[in-house]
Amino acid sequence: MVRLWKYHKFSIIFTVVCALFYWNFAYRLDRIDFLKMFGLWTGLFFLSYKIVQTNPNSIKLLASIALGFRIIFLFAIPNLSQDFYRFIWDGRMLLEGFNPYLSLPEIWIAQGSAPIAQAQELYEGMGTLNGSHYTNYPPVSQFCYLIAGIFAGKSILGSVVVMRFLIILADIGTFFFGRKLLRLLQIPENRIFWYILNPFVILELTGNLHFESVMIFFIIWSLYL
Repeated sequence: MVRLWKYHKFSIIFTVVCALFYWNFAYRLDRIDFLKMFGLWTGLFFLSYKIVQTNPNSIKLLASIALGFRIIFLFAIPNLSQDFYRFIWDGRMLLEGFNPYLSLPEIWIAQGSAPIAQAQELYEGMGTLNGSHYTNYPPVSQFCYLIAGIFAGKSILGSVVVMRFLIILADIGTFFFGRKLLRLLQIPENRIFWYILNPFVILELTGNLHFESVMIFFIIWSLYL
């Protein structure tokens, strides 16, 4: 333990502080607190850079750190985006046999006949701007929302956990095939960590539940194939 601290103390410090920053972002950040948000963003980019810089060839260690940072967000309700309320709505509508592309949440709410659990709460969460427009999320994303509806059809937090789990799986896939692709291109495979440990990727995709991570996975996979 003493030897580990002696030779890796800076890496340990950077990782622990980075994890604390992510935890604050996930559970203690008010979206209108600009100074705190800016400070966390700045600190996370600096610390993430130092983590990669001090462990450039420690593939397993960096991969474990990247996964750990994502797991921090597992039970957090996104605080910088409200899109996930519409994701949950669409998934539950699909589960009930309704095409989410053909109806508006505001109509269901106005009629008082929404066939899904927590309809009013979901509508208020997504906001009237979102609820007054037809969904524009693609079919693959809709399938992910459906999975959330299957496993957590009556819990918003449960749906968030399921969707976040799928996003984390997509990033694991990107890491797996990204390394293979980099090797084929004769590029150092540790370059994948500039994506996997990028705070913007972790916060915006895993943290705020945006499914571009799934799109990126399929792009990387297709390039490898």
